[in-house]
Amino acid sequence: MGKGFEVKICGIKTQEEIAFINRYPVDYAGLIFAPSKRQVSLEKGKEIRPLIRKDIKVVGVFVDATYQEINRAIVECDLNVVQLHGKETNDEVLKIPVEVWKSIPIENKNSLLQIRQYPDCDGVLLDTYYKGATGGTGQSFNHKWVNDYGDISQKLILAGGLSPDNVLSVLENIIPDVLDFNSGLETKLMKDPLKVDKLFKILAKYYEEEMKDE
Repeated sequence: MGKGFEVKICGIKTQEEIAFINRYPVDYAGLIFAPSKRQVSLEKGKEIRPLIRKDIKVVGVFVDATYQEINRAIVECDLNVVQLHGKETNDEVLKIPVEVWKSIPIENKNSLLQIRQYPDCDGVLLDTYYKGATGGTGQSFNHKWVNDYGDISQKLILAGGLSPDNVLSVLENIIPDVLDFNSGLETKLMKDPLKVDKLFKILAKYYEEEMKDE
């Protein structure tokens, strides 16, 4: 979707949510297996995975899970990507047989230096640091820090409070490889069809304007 970036919708839990995200140009759907308000069990993941449109890649989200737990989810839920939010090391990243994104919690400009600890991950997901939480807080950070940091060789996934209301101001500062939406598309912890529709209308218009400028 869009010029230079893809779209991920994370925290998918129900058949109803899948039914309407399937209607939009979504590139990635996230299933959260880690403890979270949006957690799904392995059994639930297996049940809803086949309902996701074939061209949407499925991302499994984990926090300090064992290799065995991650591998079982990869096999049973046919995961395309594993997203790690814990204290996993680069050596652990190397063992995982699919694409790996490592979450980096951003508290200040220096937080970006953690990226260097993960030379072998395929993507780095930048999310807002929030004490006691590992993502999904709905808070954003100063995206200009990323531009100040310089080149990031891995795929750059941007999370942290993204919503239809702020996505255009975010894109003025930074064009990541993937925009990762979660709580900003929800009402009462459920993905809201009106918010999803609004997002893709805004992105379609943005894309149209960018094409005109070329």
